[in-house]
Order: sequence, then structure tokens, then C-alpha cells
Amino acid sequence: MAQPGYRVELPDLDFYRRSVACQHACPVHTDARAYVNAIARGEYERAYLIARETNPFASTCGWVCGAPCEAACRRGTIDAPIAIRALKRFVNDRYGVYLGEEAETREPPAWRGYGGGLDGTDLGNSALPAARGVLRSFARRSGPAEGRVAVVGAGPAGLTCAHDLASLGYEVTIFEATSAAGGMLRLGVPEYRLPRELIDLEIEAILALGPKLEL
Repeated sequence: MAQPGYRVELPDLDFYRRSVACQHACPVHTDARAYVNAIARGEYERAYLIARETNPFASTCGWVCGAPCEAACRRGTIDAPIAIRALKRFVNDRYGVYLGEEAETREPPAWRGYGGGLDGTDLGNSALPAARGVLRSFARRSGPAEGRVAVVGAGPAGLTCAHDLASLGYEVTIFEATSAAGGMLRLGVPEYRLPRELIDLEIEAILALGPKLEL
């Protein structure tokens, strides 16, 4: 009688990506493990930069993200998943978009360390390359992009696309059919769940990189 075979898998990069379950479950592969550990060490600004690195809507996600990272969190097999979304909101309220009564007007620290750590070094994204750092290094290799790009739709996807293209040096114009940018963040999510001021500030940070918005 034939013996049952064993499944053999040769580890590749995707194997190691899947081994960091929380990051692999995130649609934009934010390194949740890294920013949770940074918070545990009291490195709050670094944690904010890691959360913001792969996601220009990090503050928004601190309010309304479905948190698939928490569903995949291995701690959940022991007792309860890490409260990743709440921790993300904590550092974003502190260093990103903050709507408190004592909020100060300040340059987001992401601009100072954009594409790297507080001193310009890599942030140490554990399973994927530092996404913003990759864009910046690509722009350095290829030189300023000699191109203009039109993005149709100023929802989260279109604005993120414009954000990344602007990081590469492209001249970007976003065309939106409605009277305000934000897409389903503005039209589909109730205001009590997602303050409109927060949406406006996140979009303002993207447009500050150079994209033009045509409503």
C-alpha cells in the first residue's frame, strides 16, 4: 500500500511574507508588527512614520479600517488579538491628523523623514521593502520623470495613485466628477464615523506633494 505523501514547499519571498500574518493580511501591507513594537518602546513618532509609509490615509484607517490585520493576528490564538487599529489611531492622533481642541498647526514629521526613518535611514519594514523608500530610490535612479498623468476619480485609490506618482516626480492632475474629493470616504461613510475635517487634512497632505485637483 502506498504511503501518504508529504507536502513539500520550497520557501520563497512570498513564504516569508505570509509568515508575518498581520502584515500579509493588510491590503497595503503596512508593517503592523513594526509600529506596535515601536509604540511599546515609546518611539511614537517612528511608529507613525511606519504606519504612514505605505498608506497616505493612515489617519483615516485609524478611524474606519476593517482591521484585517487583527483578524490574522497570531495573538488571537492565545487570548485576544493586539488592538492594532486603536494603536494606529493613537500615533496618528499624536503625529498625523489630530482633531483635538489643542491641536497645533505643524509640519507632519513624515515630510522630514519621508521614505526613511527620522534620520533618513530605512524604517526596517520586516517582510516587504519600505514602500516609500522604494519610490524615492527609483526616482533617484531614473531622474525626474518627464511625464504628465491624469487620474480619473479622487477617491482613496485615485488619491493614493496620485500620491505615489508625485513621489516619482510626475506631474499629476486628478479629475473628480463631484464637488469634493474623497470618494466613498465622504459619500459612503457617515460623518459621525469619519470626521470630514480629517478627510480634508489627509487630502491636503497629498496635494501638498504637487498633484492638482480639478473638480
